[in-house]
Amino acid sequence: MKKSHNVQVMIDEDTFKQLSRLILIEAVETGEPVKGRSQWVRELIEDTVSWHATAAKIKDWDPKR
Repeated sequence: MKKSHNVQVMIDEDTFKQLSRLILIEAVETGEPVKGRSQWVRELIEDTVSWHATAAKIKDWDPKR
């Protein structure tokens, strides 16, 4: 079982409104139900971490190894 950790952040009102809009826009574009903010931010973090790890692997890849 994967252990979960809580992360709390404080954002200003404008950022909060933009976040809410992004979540709604994504739901409209994908035709899926609107995700909760926690789920949306969690997926954003996971995607970002995975992308950076993958980008680093690609950058450091040496075909001679």
